[in-house]
Amino acid sequence: EAARAAMFFLAVYETERGLGQQQFNLVKESTYSAALVMPQVARSSKWSMNYTSSAVSAGTVAVLTMLLQGFMIWCLRHASVDQAHVAGEPNMCTYGTEFVDGGPPRGPLGVRYAPNLGNLEASYSKARDANILWLALHRMGQPDLANLIGPVEMGIASPTCRLVCMGIFCVSVVSTAIDVYTAWLFVWVAPTTSPESGDEDSEDLWIGWASSDSLDGDNGFKERLEKGHIDLLDAVEFKMNGMPRKWKFIAAMMLTFESFAVAVVGYFGSRELLSSGNIMDLILNCTALAFILEMDHITYRAFSRSVTGHVMEKLQPFQKPHGSIVRELKRMKRSAGEWSALGFVRSFIFHSIHVVCVPVLLLLFYIAYLHANCELVQAPFTTTFMGPWSEHYFTGIHSMFGGFDWWMGRWVSKNISVVAGGGSEVTCQPYHPDRPYVKGCGMPADWTAMLQRFSSDAN
Repeated sequence: EAARAAMFFLAVYETERGLGQQQFNLVKESTYSAALVMPQVARSSKWSMNYTSSAVSAGTVAVLTMLLQGFMIWCLRHASVDQAHVAGEPNMCTYGTEFVDGGPPRGPLGVRYAPNLGNLEASYSKARDANILWLALHRMGQPDLANLIGPVEMGIASPTCRLVCMGIFCVSVVSTAIDVYTAWLFVWVAPTTSPESGDEDSEDLWIGWASSDSLDGDNGFKERLEKGHIDLLDAVEFKMNGMPRKWKFIAAMMLTFESFAVAVVGYFGSRELLSSGNIMDLILNCTALAFILEMDHITYRAFSRSVTGHVMEKLQPFQKPHGSIVRELKRMKRSAGEWSALGFVRSFIFHSIHVVCVPVLLLLFYIAYLHANCELVQAPFTTTFMGPWSEHYFTGIHSMFGGFDWWMGRWVSKNISVVAGGGSEVTCQPYHPDRPYVKGCGMPADWTAMLQRFSSDAN
């Protein structure tokens, strides 16, 4: 009986709700969802004053949210691209990851990493300032003081922490993207109604009685309400339904902005995280990026009250006419005893599509960042596989899974340039194994020569 009950449940689920194909819902606590729903509820109420004012309020908050979100996205791009390029900041790439072979590892400023990573600085600005001070003390004839400060090199303090923070960020991006995708599906499949349709068009109404009975009917419904057998608020239901074409167009414009916001935050947010080397910066930046993506939820909880909150809480999903449960049951009975590796993988992907999207998106973000900002000097899977038996250049690192250098390859920063006077100006030419000098990057013009002169481990 348990097996039959389980099969029946799956048949109903696959028929009515499988992957959202038959049932479409909106995120309840979202300013954008409220801005889509409340005008339809007000329209169904014949533009009642209270519902109309709630709809105007929801639309105003949605516009405010878009302005705030758009400004935060502009700030994100400006900080992660424009300011970094003007300052001549090298890209983080894979500097400071586990290292096995290929010579002593050096960072973008040409400084050799100490085996204990004691000279690694996760912040570019701190590494630049420390090296300038180190160089100044040497020129002042204070080598003992200088060697207490530098030379230092920028790099990733914890590649594992960067990977984990990127994974958490990808979860936030995938969650938001799926919500937007579901809203797009609803706008697409919802019936397109006529603006002149009235009560006779059930596809156009977003509000109605929870029962086919009404207060005017002589069927005991009013009596049950008076006796408290039915909650007064529950007597009315709100359900997603069809929309006139102009309202679909307005919804599509809002969803276009949401889609744009998710894509831009995903791209520049991943760039910002992969350019961060400090552990606390990674954690705080990951939280800040999730804050930008969740802006509509924050403004909803801050500004949505009374009628809007109740309508969104009680809103029922839109359901398309589903297929035959009997036919689905017969299909499942025929395949009940069939087990195969391919069938299991297909079933896993079908029921865990959200989980599958996260590592795929994580891999795409890494590939996009490395190819756009870094140059490959050692291909993946060509270095020594790092395990518990391997000898490590860096002390205190015990990799048992190959190491980032083996999985991702070794990447160095490309030249950094800014557009100036109709052309481009190189502001940073970082260290490269085939070009052992550094130009720009916020360092003095004779930085490489002075590094070779004063640094004891330059060769």
